[in-house]
Amino acid sequence: MRVFRIEGKVHTREWSCWIENGNEVHTQSGIADGKMNHTFDVVPSVGKPGTKAFIPPNQNAVLEAARKIRKKVEAGYVEVDPDTKEPMIEAANELDFTRLPKNLCFMKCRKPPENTKQQKEFDRIVENGIITIKRDGFMHPILIDAAGKVRIYTRRMDECTDKYPHLVESLRGAKLPKKTILLCEFVVERANGSDDRIAIQAISNSKADKARAKQQAGPKARAVILLIPFWDGVSMADQSFGMAIEFLEQQFGTRDRCPPYFEPMEVFYGDFEEAKQRVYSENLEGLVIYDANASPGDKLFNFRGKPERPMAFKWKPIYEDDFVAMWDPDGKADGRFIQMKKGERGEWGRGRRKGQPKNLALYQMNSDGDWVFIAHVGTGLKDEQLKEIMDRVDDLTGFVGVAEIEYTFRRYESRGDGSNALVEPRFTRWRDDKTETECVDDEL
Repeated sequence: MRVFRIEGKVHTREWSCWIENGNEVHTQSGIADGKMNHTFDVVPSVGKPGTKAFIPPNQNAVLEAARKIRKKVEAGYVEVDPDTKEPMIEAANELDFTRLPKNLCFMKCRKPPENTKQQKEFDRIVENGIITIKRDGFMHPILIDAAGKVRIYTRRMDECTDKYPHLVESLRGAKLPKKTILLCEFVVERANGSDDRIAIQAISNSKADKARAKQQAGPKARAVILLIPFWDGVSMADQSFGMAIEFLEQQFGTRDRCPPYFEPMEVFYGDFEEAKQRVYSENLEGLVIYDANASPGDKLFNFRGKPERPMAFKWKPIYEDDFVAMWDPDGKADGRFIQMKKGERGEWGRGRRKGQPKNLALYQMNSDGDWVFIAHVGTGLKDEQLKEIMDRVDDLTGFVGVAEIEYTFRRYESRGDGSNALVEPRFTRWRDDKTETECVDDEL
């Protein structure tokens, strides 16, 4: 058994992981020295027996346990001795500007309002806030260390400097102060100026040599500077967002000040309604609105591995459409209705939802009358609705029904996006008043 702990503001949380019976991956979690919640997954084999890709259940269980442990470590958990509960490695609690420690975590913006209290806060901020354009990429902190070396990290604090030599070279030429940290959104731009999330994701997920090769063959990653947490060793945590954005524009807001492949985030100088109209008309991902008079304070960063959310809200457009919902995780459907490929059939749940559906597979028809896989959706499906899937599904075809789905953005292969996926899909309701023939999109 391996045991991990993380210090919260009030409680210390504990999580542990072990393997039983060869292929059962067990976990338990809860408040340290309190009641623990215990779950386990029975891990199957992967691949076809007799091939190099085949992984037997016992080996796959080891890989699954390692994956779960890695996710906890990335979230800031520290391994402790199972008996004494003493840390096996010392977690960092301050910056020395040589490297960014694994348990360091920078702020995230708040999600769009979900209740009346949040809506009031959002409305107050919008009235006198700073509206910025949200880009569709991946957040990366960049450290100019105590020796002046440029180091690039992922949000999970894995160093990935070797993937972006052009950005490193650019910052070297800019001669920024040592002990400086920039929070950036890495994006890849298409020829029309829109953000290609698929491309930046492919670079981010590749090993260093392949990431460099992708950028040599195609567009290079660009860095949009969002905030400057540290400048010349001085923390900006107590500056208001208004002052922080003004400082960002002073340092990087003109062409001669901004290094190649870098740009400051765009501030929208207009009211909220005008900003929303621009998002819809230009098919942008959304907005981020900062409270100009609030400072992030100790929410700017912490060493607990979990981001704090100061007075800054995301806003994203909400679209909705109807989709054919399918569920056939075991591949038993006969294909008379829709021929589903492996990985496009829906999935079984795990852990607490073991024995229940995890999600649905969504399809729409193109102008040629062919059914096209769009995405999986699990968000928005409550426990009773997941159980209902089992009653609704046609075992012969896998058809569950027509579902209304909300989403914030959608991609099209016809536009060069690389997939037809929905961004942040959410199930809202069944549309029993509609038929599958009404789930058509001519852009597919």
